[in-house]
Amino acid sequence: MSEIRLLFALLLLHGLTNVQANSAAKDNAAEFAALCGLINLAQHAPKPPSRVEQIDTIARTIVAINLTVGDPKFAKLIDKTKTKENFNAITGAPKEGVEFVKWQKNYATWAAAKREIEDGEHAAEYRRWQSTKLRTSAIRHIQQSAELAVRLQKQGNLAKSRLKNTKIQDNLNTAQYGSATNTEPENHGSNTRAQTCGTTGSEPQNKACAYLMLDVLCLCGHLDGDGNAHKVCGPLLDTTQANEVNWAPNAGGKKTWQAAKAACKATDTGETISGHALHARMTELLKMLDRNRQATTGRKKHVLGSAAADLSTGCTGNAAGQAGRCLIYKDELFADGHIKIPWYTALKAAADEADSMAVAESTVQTINQQLASLNVTTAALIYDTEINTPTNNDKAPTIAPQEQVKEKRDAAEKVCNAAGDDQKECANLKEKGCVYKKDGEANKKCTLSEAGKQAAEKANQEGKDGKTVTTNTTGRNSFVINKAPLLLAVLFLA
Repeated sequence: MSEIRLLFALLLLHGLTNVQANSAAKDNAAEFAALCGLINLAQHAPKPPSRVEQIDTIARTIVAINLTVGDPKFAKLIDKTKTKENFNAITGAPKEGVEFVKWQKNYATWAAAKREIEDGEHAAEYRRWQSTKLRTSAIRHIQQSAELAVRLQKQGNLAKSRLKNTKIQDNLNTAQYGSATNTEPENHGSNTRAQTCGTTGSEPQNKACAYLMLDVLCLCGHLDGDGNAHKVCGPLLDTTQANEVNWAPNAGGKKTWQAAKAACKATDTGETISGHALHARMTELLKMLDRNRQATTGRKKHVLGSAAADLSTGCTGNAAGQAGRCLIYKDELFADGHIKIPWYTALKAAADEADSMAVAESTVQTINQQLASLNVTTAALIYDTEINTPTNNDKAPTIAPQEQVKEKRDAAEKVCNAAGDDQKECANLKEKGCVYKKDGEANKKCTLSEAGKQAAEKANQEGKDGKTVTTNTTGRNSFVINKAPLLLAVLFLA
């Protein structure tokens, strides 16, 4: 009797172990979360630079300054109406050789600078500058600055061209939908769900991993189960409201896909596509593939989703018997240690282009800052070395500030030196800033003190009415300091 009861118990246990389970809520929660990371990346292309760099403007200004205050013979040769294709028609222009090549490379910038000088907003200021006389060393420095500005301009514009890449969004669309157009497919073929998502013997037909939308449908698309079939990818995704029942590849599955993208927003950090971001999220997905490995056949190594037993029936949509709600990635997609999943390839291309754009943007900003600094240096050279010349409103040439200071100091020194080595007489000149130095130069022991020198400098800064005295800067220093759009202000645009 006890043997019968034991046999009955064994039969009952055998029957229970062969009861087919169904896909249950949250079976594919971790897998869907991993896919979400990639889906979110596909929504965020890098934004174009928000600020406009002034590379061309600054370079043109520096070249225009060089043409204005530099060699007048060279400046006269530049014809603003000519181009790099026909400048050789200019009398005196090189016809061949190294100089000809140099002109070809730079003529467009030279002509633009000449138009700036003659027709631009600051044409009057440039004309006044033509009367300015600079030291030879200053002119040479400005010429070198102009040559460097042209080189930086070319480098900057090459980098700027890489900021206009339009293939990033195309690749992101391809990763999501299998084509560059931002359009969800109407259907995904005429094969069965198992043939499309993966099963034994159907690998040539297997479309799983072609694009992210299809992977989501294979992983989360509804199939009748135990009442939780809509929540297999929960808690993030519940497809009940999508109202798409028993999804099959010949149906679009658009509502389920839209629900999935909306659910993924709960974990979206807003990070834009990049190589680093893609690597991190792909690592999470690969962990899910290893977790669900089915080793019955070589075709079932890379399974994403829930599977029953040996998965011999394939990814039918329900993890019961020998099936699963899953997708199988082909072995060939992992050959030679390289990941060749189509949607990953598209994301990788987008990430590579995004990284290249980031480098280009940094390069543009750096060059813009270099040009701005070069611009200020050019202005400083003119300000520090300019020998002022009279304008129509001047009665006589004015003296540069440093020369004025020297005149004041020398005059004060002569007053002190008049006392010679007479200490008593020198003491009477104390109010003039004089001081007696025992070890001073013979006949000049009464000399100007440091306080006296400072007083002389101060006297240079103050006029008879107590207002600040300025040198004649009409059309030149004022051009550097006050005409912001032309020179110094461009620094602040960087």
